[in-house]
Amino acid sequence: MARPPSSCLVALALLAAGCIGDQLQPFTAAERTGLVVSADSITHPTLGFSAPNPQGAYSRSPELQRRVDSSFAGHNEMAVWALTGAGGGNVIIQATKFSRLTEDLFRAYIRGFRREAVRQADAVLEDTVTWSTRGEYRLEIRVQRAFLRTRCLSRGGTNNVIVCLQAAAVDSTGIGEVPAGLTLAE
Repeated sequence: MARPPSSCLVALALLAAGCIGDQLQPFTAAERTGLVVSADSITHPTLGFSAPNPQGAYSRSPELQRRVDSSFAGHNEMAVWALTGAGGGNVIIQATKFSRLTEDLFRAYIRGFRREAVRQADAVLEDTVTWSTRGEYRLEIRVQRAFLRTRCLSRGGTNNVIVCLQAAAVDSTGIGEVPAGLTLAE
């Protein structure tokens, strides 16, 4: 069984950041190391996001994390965590921090993100962006034999951040549960 592409979100995030670079803020060491992966959830108490971890399916992947970290070298405004699934596939969580976050900035970020994803996709199954008091983006694509489902949420105010979670697997069954369950505290 072929492994799904794990560098897709990394490339997309770097592209997206190029659209809004003057508003980016660096992460602290505590923010970079605060991810908690347990048998039923994936959480970051400091940044205020969480997602389900069905039956503890995903765990940290030192090998994939090294690859992601090398791709993000020099990008202190982004924090990325890489997890692999026991049955194959992976989850990549990427957070980007801003000095301020408006609807226009969120949409610019998503345009950069979307441009590369759609270009690489063999099929786009879902592609929606919404804004009420905060932004949400949902994308599901097929790239070769892999399915990638992404959900991004934004938070403005004093702790401006966009958190994107991407689940990738060769089989589309079950990959939606983790991104669909992503929450981001106000």
